[in-house]
Amino acid sequence: MMLYQRYYQNSEISLERFTYIWRESASMLDIDPELLRPTDRFDSELTVPGPKLVDETEELWLFLQYECRRLGISAKAMKIETMDELIRFLGQPAAN
Repeated sequence: MMLYQRYYQNSEISLERFTYIWRESASMLDIDPELLRPTDRFDSELTVPGPKLVDETEELWLFLQYECRRLGISAKAMKIETMDELIRFLGQPAAN
């Protein structure tokens, strides 16, 4: 995955962990994973204009909370505004 090589290969995030988080996030946001970018913001690029029947970002935040509980990391003080911040938070070595 080219995004991994460009943004995360030199980090402590494994390709396997990156791929899992990226694909799960894209699925919950109902976006093709190839269209997502690390700079995409949850309050702008990743919102759908107009009335919503389902809030995809709410499903993503539930996933984030689930992953935090599963991995034993605290989500209380986090401020995640972009895909990059989500990947780096859930991909940290303590989270694996």
